[in-house]
Amino acid sequence: MEVYELISDLDPGPGIGKVEEIYFEALTARLMRTADIFMNKVLKLIFFINREFPETFIDRTNLAEKLNLVTKAMKLQR
Repeated sequence: MEVYELISDLDPGPGIGKVEEIYFEALTARLMRTADIFMNKVLKLIFFINREFPETFIDRTNLAEKLNLVTKAMKLQR
């Protein structure tokens, strides 16, 4: 069973159990890994192909928005 299915109805408040907390941590870790791969591998390759070399994270998110790769740069910056 997938982690998402296990916690889809979970309210991540202070009353969750230890097992649910572990599942929630696993899901957030997977999400962060996916976001990291997107920012550090996929976008860098696209920028390289376009001969763009933004230096900071904010520059990369703004360029991704400019190239219509993301809808809002501010969502990535949060």
